[in-house]
Order: sequence, then structure tokens, then C-alpha cells
Amino acid sequence: MKKIIILFLITIFSISQSFWNNYTLTKSDKIIVNKLISNLKENIDITNPNSMKIIEETISDNQKVYKNSDRIVAIFEEIRNQIKNNESNEKIPEYLNNYKNYNIDFEKINIQWFNWHNQERTKLWLSKYTIDDRLMNTAYEWSTYQCSINEMTHKRVKNDSYYNYPRIEKWFNDRWVNCEVLWWVTSSESIWQYSYQCTDWECSDELIDSLKEIFNIYMSEKTMTYPSNAHYRAIINNYFTKMWMGISIKKSDNGFYDFYVTTHYCTKFK
Repeated sequence: MKKIIILFLITIFSISQSFWNNYTLTKSDKIIVNKLISNLKENIDITNPNSMKIIEETISDNQKVYKNSDRIVAIFEEIRNQIKNNESNEKIPEYLNNYKNYNIDFEKINIQWFNWHNQERTKLWLSKYTIDDRLMNTAYEWSTYQCSINEMTHKRVKNDSYYNYPRIEKWFNDRWVNCEVLWWVTSSESIWQYSYQCTDWECSDELIDSLKEIFNIYMSEKTMTYPSNAHYRAIINNYFTKMWMGISIKKSDNGFYDFYVTTHYCTKFK
């Protein structure tokens, strides 16, 4: 990937042998910038912050080499600005604003869910989970799907088995979530359906209390055997390193809200 980026940048380097002070991009320079951004989009997921980091590092490294060219510096700055604008707009998907409709702070809720996991892992001297936004999209999508059909399910196809691992794995892969195989483990999906009541202007604590009940149910599987302990095994699995959760909510009656929560786990990304 880096080689592709560097080739694009070398193309830009070769366009100029003259140097200007306080250089302002011309129309032709802006065309060059747009072409480079377009090429990057074709070869890299430009909305992915991890890809942006690679691009940023490559631009910064090569800009130092060509620091005497005001034109090259100006072109690099324009590319960097476009990348940063794109990243800031795409890092938090617009659908997360939907949580505001239910008067909840999703970041607060997600951090609490995340911390409960790591508290249990710390007790067992396991490495802590890290949050990865590649799982945010998949977790939210699956919660939304369950909410739309009013059913808690892992089934990607109607009349499928309860947990069809290969089919779920393909579903992940189709969404650019590719987890490495570590001792026959790649990913896992934990789901639950529950409700909470809230009549206040802020409902985060009420939802957190309900999530804590779900987490306690997961932890109660500690004394069970496979496959009944699937949720607990995901929490303390030594090979999982990444996680994220997604919630889909709909209002019921008398201040009650029904919600579906999905947590996706991954070993590490390929």
C-alpha cells in the first residue's frame, strides 16, 4: 500500500523544477491534487483513519525531502487538508447522532461497557481490549437489523442454524472486517434484547443500568460449559484483542424503551 502511495507522490514531485516563495496553488495544481486524491480513493479506503495515518506519514516524510520547493509544500498541504477534512467528517458516522434522539450519551455508555470487559480481563491477567471503529459499523448494523425485525438473532439467512460461523464470518468479510485466525478463533458476536424506562431529559444512566444487568447475565455463564458459556468466553478470550458495541433503540409506552445490543470481538485485523 505504501508503495502505491509513494508512486503517486513521486508523480507529483516530478511536475516541478522551479521554486516559488509563498506559493499559491494554481488551477493546474488543484487538478493534480484532485487526481491524487481520486487515485488514493481507488486504492485505499480513504475514510478509514488507519489508512489516513499511513498516507499522512508518507506525505510528511516526503515533504521533508522536498522542503525547498514551495510549490510541492503547497500541494502537500492541500492534500493533507483534504484528508483531514475527510477524516473529521467520516470518523464518527452520522447515524450515531440518532442516539441523541433518545437522550443518551453513546460514548459514555460504550466506555462503561468496555470497562466492564477489561475489569474482568484484568482479574485474569489478560490483556485489555482496545476499541476499534471497524467493529462499530458492524455492531450497530446488526443491532439495527434485529430491531427492525423485532427478533434477537444471529441468523444472516432465514431458517439458518442458530449460529452459522462460516456465514457470519463471510458477513464480516463483506464489510472489510477480516480477523486473523489464532488457534481456530477469529471473531465472535454477542447479542441481547432488553428494555429500560426513562422520563428524564437524560437517559444514559438508565440504559447503563440495563446494560449492567445484561453483562451480569453474561458473567453468570462462568460456571457453564460450551456452548452455553459463549458470551462469557468472548469476554475473557485470550485471543480476542478488539471489540466494539452497537445499540439500536425504539420507544415503547409509558417511558419504556426497547433496545438491542450487539458486541463484536476480533482477534486482530489482517
